[in-house]
Amino acid sequence: MTRARGFIRLACMFVVATALLAACGAREEGRRPAKATMVIAGSFGDAGFFDGAKDGFSLAARDFGLVPAYIACEDQFSRFAEALLEAASDSEVVVALGYQFADLIPNLARSRPEVYFIYVDGEARGVPNLLCVDFFEEQGSHLAGVLAASVSASGLPRSRPGVRVGFIGGMDIALIREFQIGFERGARAVAPGAELRVAYVGAFDDPGRAELLAEELFEEGVDVIYAAAGRSGLGAVEAARRRGRYIIGVDVDQRPIAPETILASMVKDAGQAVYRLLGEFVAEGPSSGIRRYGLADKAIGLDWGGEPYLVPTEIRERVELEARRLIALELPVARP
Repeated sequence: MTRARGFIRLACMFVVATALLAACGAREEGRRPAKATMVIAGSFGDAGFFDGAKDGFSLAARDFGLVPAYIACEDQFSRFAEALLEAASDSEVVVALGYQFADLIPNLARSRPEVYFIYVDGEARGVPNLLCVDFFEEQGSHLAGVLAASVSASGLPRSRPGVRVGFIGGMDIALIREFQIGFERGARAVAPGAELRVAYVGAFDDPGRAELLAEELFEEGVDVIYAAAGRSGLGAVEAARRRGRYIIGVDVDQRPIAPETILASMVKDAGQAVYRLLGEFVAEGPSSGIRRYGLADKAIGLDWGGEPYLVPTEIRERVELEARRLIALELPVARP
């Protein structure tokens, strides 16, 4: 797949041109730049979903002449409504990330029609100033399953006889089950008899707990773990590094964290989506509805990290072939 770091610029060049023209026009008319505030339910510094979204948001602010601001709720439930209201009271655009906002965003958007809301990882219809973003995580997770089972069956150094793969999720919610079920389907597409071990941390911000769960899975003979657990996943990476086992990263290219441990990363490029939609807002104004992004948009996919690759050419080619089949809908992946 195309490198994740190139997704934003390659996918959005047409938006950049039109949006920059619009931004220049606004300045010529003497209007002040619009303020855009990103609100996240968790914490920055996760080396994953939130940090990737922030990169796209910051780049959009620079390219499109927006005034950026950031609010992190640190997984504190009591902060969710307060943070969103604070952002809406002081911004023309609010970009919110986190399933925790699902019940708050639609009502707030209805009460503040003058503010444009972009909600990533949630769905709501019928609100004219609210645009929601959804990803086909199960498509990329299917590829992660193909990779994990192929590596486990390959006899690569540090792999064991048989096909044993593991999944660690942050919280047992519908969004993360899409990752899990896609991963399982991909693994069984390679090895129908593959053993799949599953564990949930119970939080997206508990690396210590994830590290213990990863240790248990490796003790049970798992060769490769796929962790869709936010910042918690960093604990699973540490367990794999210490054990000399393998892991598949998530959301952004995480291989630099542990280049001898992370085989690849299932990229969910929220940064690309945020960049694109802010560009459209500057050029064309608010929109509504639901945008869905997947493999065909290059917003979902496997990033192999920099060379030298850990994964042999034949396995990478097998995964790439599976990706092309999914895009062509020869092998559709149904949502759970």
